[in-house]
Amino acid sequence: MKDPWEALSDPTRREILRLLQGGPLNASGICENFSFTKSTVSRHLEVLEDSGLVESEKRRQYVYYRLREGAFYPLRDFLDSLAQSSTKEEPDIIEAQVPMKTAPAGYSETIRKPASRVEEQREVVVPTAAEPKEDKPPVKQQSRKGRVPSYLD
Repeated sequence: MKDPWEALSDPTRREILRLLQGGPLNASGICENFSFTKSTVSRHLEVLEDSGLVESEKRRQYVYYRLREGAFYPLRDFLDSLAQSSTKEEPDIIEAQVPMKTAPAGYSETIRKPASRVEEQREVVVPTAAEPKEDKPPVKQQSRKGRVPSYLD
């Protein structure tokens, strides 16, 4: 049996699991929701089945796939334990180590997570009449043999 976390790492397989929430489907029914070939969908179903998240049942000439009952409880319990441990009241280590008077640009003051992306405005420097332009003649490039090509004369 493969690792269920590895099976969940692929967005296509997660979408297949969402489709199977509605009930059993065969490979053709799943394939209708994607632009993949049937063999690609079958490979994803094989990985999900090997990981123990999905089970199959043959009905006449079709194989139907459904979510395996109880397969997600250990995953949920693990995530719940992480969520509970992260909500314990502990001093914020980052705040204690790096006191910040104001949040950096693009970050909110309270959460310290990236706020909405703000496009940087770049200042364009345009020469004014007071600033004389330097008129330099174009530099002639020499060829490898040390001669100036005729088209640059």
